[in-house]
Amino acid sequence: MADPVKTRIVDRVMDHLGVPWLYGVVDGPFVLVGPTTVSKRTPSWDAYETRMLMNLRESASYQSYKKALAQGRVNQDKAFEVQPVLAQLLAAHLLPEAVSWVTTGTAGTLSHAYSFFAPTSEFAVHEILPLPDSTVGMPVAERDDFELYFGTRTLEEIAE
Repeated sequence: MADPVKTRIVDRVMDHLGVPWLYGVVDGPFVLVGPTTVSKRTPSWDAYETRMLMNLRESASYQSYKKALAQGRVNQDKAFEVQPVLAQLLAAHLLPEAVSWVTTGTAGTLSHAYSFFAPTSEFAVHEILPLPDSTVGMPVAERDDFELYFGTRTLEEIAE
């Protein structure tokens, strides 16, 4: 189950330690990949959540869900299992981003997140703009990024 309260804590800890991290989750019918968060370089997960919340038609239910999570009032179904096809879809989008970050130092999910809504097969790329009053991970320009994705030649060189 996606837990935005715990994820926000992880975001703050990773930012404080200066450790980059990549978010990915299956949340009901949604598969969410990104953002890859790099301290002082990209907007934080907190900025991602805030921007997504700003785009919701009705955000009160999400806010009440977060409060219920924080207060321990959410009944978690222990028997809940992620559908295998959604887990595979998450892995198929998460792993190339992780490999790209490890091999080249950049990824498509830097300042972006991908979402997939399974019932209608909708895929979206969300740009994450920094928040001016954010207390986590204020970014600097990405002018030195040399490519968005890794090339297969790079992987072949690493494999040798």
